[in-house]
Amino acid sequence: AWWKSPYWSYRKYFNGWFCLENKNYSEAVKYFSLSINIDEKSFYTYERRATALFFLNEYSKALRDVLHSIQLEELMANYKLAGECYLQMADYTNAIKYFDKAILKFKQSGELYKVDKSEYEHTMAVICNNRGICYFKTGDLINGIASADEGITYKADYHNNHFIKGIMLVKLGEKTKAIESFKLAAK
Repeated sequence: AWWKSPYWSYRKYFNGWFCLENKNYSEAVKYFSLSINIDEKSFYTYERRATALFFLNEYSKALRDVLHSIQLEELMANYKLAGECYLQMADYTNAIKYFDKAILKFKQSGELYKVDKSEYEHTMAVICNNRGICYFKTGDLINGIASADEGITYKADYHNNHFIKGIMLVKLGEKTKAIESFKLAAK
């Protein structure tokens, strides 16, 4: 049937992409769903719909889509998004697992590094910060600090890693070191 052709799938996908870029997340979900109805093997369409659902705070639906996308194609961005979904759902153990996979994928392939070194460094810093938050939430402050430190090695001026490190240092009673982290976060 003509409406099942790749042309119609791409057209719906690009309509969804346009809506996503313009922060019209509900419409983006609609168009990505129409595209998936035509081509259910497009990992990227599932990942884009998951992103739109994430911004709509529909984390379990976003997670379902991104995990399906991972089954179709294992990309760093999918692992990162899965970790973010688990983080928002307060499933910190699974969030750490997926952030670890995202970091490993990045280190193996440097997906964004091939395109833009500063974007690669920023993304790695964000992933490390989110993983550090998860360690903090589980009470594993030592691994949380190590995660923040790893993020700082990627992008020293990403203040969130300094901030979360400072909080964990306060919890450990390391007030002098915590003050230094907070000063770096405030720069």
